[in-house]
Amino acid sequence: VLLLKVLALGYRGAGRSKYAHETMSLIHNLVHVWPKPLRDIVLKNWLVNPTGKPDSWLPVDLMQEHINYWVKVVYKAHGSNASFEWLKTITPCIDFLRQLATQINQELGSRQGSKHSSPDLWRDITTLMRSLHEHSVYIQQDGRVIEDEKGAVPNIVARGLEALHKPLQEYNEAFVTAKIRRRNKPL
Repeated sequence: VLLLKVLALGYRGAGRSKYAHETMSLIHNLVHVWPKPLRDIVLKNWLVNPTGKPDSWLPVDLMQEHINYWVKVVYKAHGSNASFEWLKTITPCIDFLRQLATQINQELGSRQGSKHSSPDLWRDITTLMRSLHEHSVYIQQDGRVIEDEKGAVPNIVARGLEALHKPLQEYNEAFVTAKIRRRNKPL
């Protein structure tokens, strides 16, 4: 939770106010709203390992993006195939179908077209290394200054802390408003 607080300040200091607000909401729920069992579930499930292989962890949101890709691109869930019935049928099967496709490809050989050779990055890396060397990026040079009006890299966490008062006040007001709305009985 401590890291989330630093991250919220960094978002605020970098001008990413929506990310800062969402992070503050998450912190609030973790610390003040959710019961300990739910808090533990959230904190212990940031990552998933869909393959079961060592060091193959993914953030949950990235895994969801992978599932979205398979649903939309591979199983063509767009246009007339985007019905809720189709999505309800195919989505729970995505991981199994992906594994099945991989296994069939392995059994029949890599000539089936789902595997590609790794791109040759030698030229790109050489160009990058040359540029880093030309500009002495990783070489300490006395007297080198940042070409900026202030001449320093901003500390976005400190900047976020300085700018926190008003957004925190707005967050608390929005929280109170939401709390009152939830108490109102629906029509």
